[in-house]
Amino acid sequence: MEKKLFLILAIFLILLILIPFSYAYFLAPIKDDPDIIFSTYFGGSGEDFASCMAEGYSNEIYIAGQTQSTDLPVNRNLSGFFPGSQDIFIACFNPDVGNFTEITYFGGSGDENVKAIHFGEDGKIYISGSTSSTDFPVTPDAFQKSNSGKWDGYISVFDPKLEKLEFSSYIGGEEQDSIQDMVIDENNYAYITGVTDSSSYPVLKDSFQGKKSGKRDGFVSIIDLNKGEIIHSTFLGGASDDYGESLGIDEDKNVYITGYSYSSKTRSFPLKNELFGPSPFSYDAFITSFYSDLSDIKYSTYFGGDSGDRGTDICVLEDGDVYLTGYTYSDNFPVVNAFQNNFSGDKNSDAFIVRINSDCSEIIFSTYLGGTGNDFSNSISIGEDGLIYISGSTSSDDFPGVLNNPLIKDENSEVDAFLTIFLPDAKNIVSSKKFGGEKFDSALALVDMDSGVCIAGRTSSNNFYLENPNFNNNEDSYDAFLTIFPK
Repeated sequence: MEKKLFLILAIFLILLILIPFSYAYFLAPIKDDPDIIFSTYFGGSGEDFASCMAEGYSNEIYIAGQTQSTDLPVNRNLSGFFPGSQDIFIACFNPDVGNFTEITYFGGSGDENVKAIHFGEDGKIYISGSTSSTDFPVTPDAFQKSNSGKWDGYISVFDPKLEKLEFSSYIGGEEQDSIQDMVIDENNYAYITGVTDSSSYPVLKDSFQGKKSGKRDGFVSIIDLNKGEIIHSTFLGGASDDYGESLGIDEDKNVYITGYSYSSKTRSFPLKNELFGPSPFSYDAFITSFYSDLSDIKYSTYFGGDSGDRGTDICVLEDGDVYLTGYTYSDNFPVVNAFQNNFSGDKNSDAFIVRINSDCSEIIFSTYLGGTGNDFSNSISIGEDGLIYISGSTSSDDFPGVLNNPLIKDENSEVDAFLTIFLPDAKNIVSSKKFGGEKFDSALALVDMDSGVCIAGRTSSNNFYLENPNFNNNEDSYDAFLTIFPK
């Protein structure tokens, strides 16, 4: 009897040792640290949300977004606010003093959005997006001085203190044009992508695709901001609607685009050395790589399953390896060396993270990330140590890796923001956090800094998680937020 009890006790102790290690294969080494360095609302009496973010030379954080508030505490005057419209705001947060040091409106009498902000090697601030304003601020050296259609894209450049507009130009054609992302290189070349309805969008004769193929095509353009001129520009699309969402460049200035395409149904989107063909049932994510002069493509592939798939953000290493994130409704999305092999969304969406090699001949890894609710990944960043940072929004109570919810003020919240950090091989999660309040919270921008991980986005929650906040919330509308986590 004693031997039997001893044997049972020994087996029990062995299981206590082994079970945590077997679980750790999937989620180790999870850290669930509730500490937040800083978290605040940002906004006024109208709707506000932050859509993009950049790191400055001295650890400053520049955020930009859209505002309908007439009462932001601006201390710069790049342009006044036009009542009844939606303008851009740009704000600089200094972590050393824990406050916003520069805040300004920017825009015309119509509506504007801002999709990208960058801090250039020359110390200047670059933004891009779209405007319906016919009086949007442009400079005398603009390559397009007037709005050619309903909405046009724009590129604008400011000094670091947001006191002077140094360059600003429209870019677009006779219909609607939307810039979705921008990268600035060390030569002050701007690389932009987006979507256009305009047959007259400015493309050049030597481009890969000189004519618009569908009602709505993607585009890629390269602008020399030193001379204020477009040097390369092309459409990208098939017979149906196609959307450029995000882009990056490698050390040879080859350009990589992701987005989503409805031309998969008509099998007309440009493909080359593709990993996957089109789905006849829905829209697909795509990855397209152009040579530096946009005259031809290195490769172009769909990436997805039988239901809707959308690429939202891309990160390109110097050697041309590509990290892609987005979301999918496909239960047969291609997974390789995955952290999460199975689709959890049922009729909802899961986020995904993918890495492919430089010539698109190999999927290094591809994984779902999500629970039983809707999960949307909006941003990806790769740290110097190879860690993979993902942020977005989730309605899943069982979102992977979240052991408890110290940063959630209401367990019955509608949608929460999330930050998930993967090890470099994406097989294990280092940390996964949901944060927010009782209503809708979404992370729209992410920057990995030496001092912390910065997340910006929008919230309608009255009880969003705060730490040393600078602003109160608007109880009847959306506010922007800025949250900084320790590394």
